[in-house]
Amino acid sequence: FGWPLFLTAAGAEPDRFQRVLDGFAEITRRNLALWAAEHPPLILIHDDIAMQHGMVFHPDWYRQRLFPLYERFLEPLFADPSIRVCFVSDGDYTAVLPDLAALGFHGFLINPNMNLGEIARAYGRDHFFVGNVDTAVLTFGTVDDVRREVGRCLEEAKPCAGHFIKAMGDLPHNIPLENIRAYFEAVGEQRR
Repeated sequence: FGWPLFLTAAGAEPDRFQRVLDGFAEITRRNLALWAAEHPPLILIHDDIAMQHGMVFHPDWYRQRLFPLYERFLEPLFADPSIRVCFVSDGDYTAVLPDLAALGFHGFLINPNMNLGEIARAYGRDHFFVGNVDTAVLTFGTVDDVRREVGRCLEEAKPCAGHFIKAMGDLPHNIPLENIRAYFEAVGEQRR
């Protein structure tokens, strides 16, 4: 029913809206149970709980209304110890990262607007991370800027149990070719 109506209903009638969330959670649980039966090595759970500068709702709303549903729909995945589960959101969800770690997520996609260094020091020993390369640097920076961005990301991720370097927002067509080359070269050189 679209983002504006979702926000209005969830904020204005949270108790009544809970039934909608419960229904989506049950559909999600069934889908994840089917995926779990295939024993994939990795599942990404994407939920837009955050925007560029923080959470869409107050963190307490998620703790009361959404994270209990996560517990239920993640069960089929966590029942298989060979499956790793990574949380993905497009914004800065640092405020609820402790909650997500407590729910059992094995890894997190870390956006450039999140502090990878702090998160790696707090959670890196037993969680893996994906991302943190700022696509704006790749698109609008110089070759040297690109190399520095890759270096920053790899340096900040050092405390991690595992880190998948990734340009956030993927690699759009408007990144200059010399910057794409510099990105892949820097990743290759600095990973060694």
